[in-house]
Amino acid sequence: MVVSDTDATEATGARQVPWREFFTWFRRTWRQGEHVSLIGPTGSGKTTLGIHLIALRPYVTAFAVKPQDDTMHKLLRAGYMLEREWVPELSDHIVLWPRYKALGDMEHMHQAFLDALNRGVRMGGWCFFIDEVAFVTAELRMERELRVLWQIARSTGVTIVAGTQRPAHVPLVMYDQATHLFLWNDNDERNLARIGGLGGISKRQIIEEVSSLAKHEVLYVNTITRQRTRTKVEL
Repeated sequence: MVVSDTDATEATGARQVPWREFFTWFRRTWRQGEHVSLIGPTGSGKTTLGIHLIALRPYVTAFAVKPQDDTMHKLLRAGYMLEREWVPELSDHIVLWPRYKALGDMEHMHQAFLDALNRGVRMGGWCFFIDEVAFVTAELRMERELRVLWQIARSTGVTIVAGTQRPAHVPLVMYDQATHLFLWNDNDERNLARIGGLGGISKRQIIEEVSSLAKHEVLYVNTITRQRTRTKVEL
């Protein structure tokens, strides 16, 4: 086994584990209803890892918020269905991409995403992939709805896989209500202050470990068991 409740301690720091070994363990461990948060700068690889993770879920909806988005086109080429309004009866892998040609269309996008989340909670079993949390919470004004969803979705069998490059600008609930955190190197003091102390680990310990990560290396934190693992993502 890669980690146990007592494997990773503050005294010894996070264990270093090869990616394949870690991922084999993680895919057996990650349960439906447990949230995943991916936190790292642009270009760190968090979106690539997010796509890799959601491939493990049977029912997935990805929220597209840009007029053009290479990540969403990649999902469409992989077999996801493009929908402007959420119609889960048509597909179990959806890119929800409301029409966005002008600033006024953001209200329509807000409503389309809100409808999907509301129906998804009632149905249960869905995984929502939100790669641009800062935009969805701030520009689409959905912070309150997402905060509630992060808190209650676990009991309804809904999983949120969320990513951000700006941890200082998204709700803290994105971290403390996620079971699984993936953290990349970040030397921005505001961002480090935000993620410090997550998962019940001391602020100093988290900051030191995140600051020392090499390129493509990630720190995994389980906020329930307080397990920590360092691994180099190889996708």
